[in-house]
Amino acid sequence: HSFAFTGSLIWYPAFLTRVHGFESGAIGTLLAFGSSLPTALGIVLGGMATDRLQRRDPRWITRVAGVTMIAYAPFALGFLYFEAWPLALANLVPAALMMGMSVPGMHVATQALAPAHLRALASAVTLLVLSVVGSGLGPFAVGVMNDLLADRLGDEAVRYTLSIVGLTPVWSGVHYLLAERTLVRDLAHRAAHDADAS
Repeated sequence: HSFAFTGSLIWYPAFLTRVHGFESGAIGTLLAFGSSLPTALGIVLGGMATDRLQRRDPRWITRVAGVTMIAYAPFALGFLYFEAWPLALANLVPAALMMGMSVPGMHVATQALAPAHLRALASAVTLLVLSVVGSGLGPFAVGVMNDLLADRLGDEAVRYTLSIVGLTPVWSGVHYLLAERTLVRDLAHRAAHDADAS
C-alpha cells in the first residue's frame, strides 16, 4: 500500500513532464487538485465508512481497505495509459480517492488488535514500516526499474514502471481481504486477553 502510494506520487511529476510535456507549475496544480485533495477526502470517507460498517460486522475494518485497494489499480492504470488528458485526469481522481479510503482500516486494525498497553508501540512500528517501505523503497524501486527500461523505452519507461507499481495494491488488497478470515476471532481473543489483564 505504502510502496504504491509514495512510489507513484514521487514519480508522477516525471511522468507528466516526460510523457505529457507538462510544465512544473501545471503539474503542481494538477496533482494538488487531482491527487492530494481526493486522497484527503478518501481518508475521511474511508474512516466514516469503516466506522459505520464495522458496527454491523467487524470484518469491514479490513474489507473496506481491501476493496478500495483492488479498485485503485484500474484507475491508476487508466491515468497512465489514456492519452487524452481529460480521460487521464478522470481516472487520477478516483484512484487517489480509493488510495485514501484504504488508509483508515489499516490503522483501525492495528489499534483494535494491539493490547491496550502496546497500542502506542504498535502505531510506532506501523509508521516505521510504512516510512521505510513507502518513502524509502517505493521511489527507489521505481527509479531502478525506470533506469533498466530507459534504454529500450526512452521517456515511456516511466509509464511502464509506474504501471508495475500501480498493480502492487492488488496484492495489498488481497491480503486485507484474507485478514477477514481470522479478524473476528483475533478481536475476540484480544478482548479476552484485555479482560484477563484487568
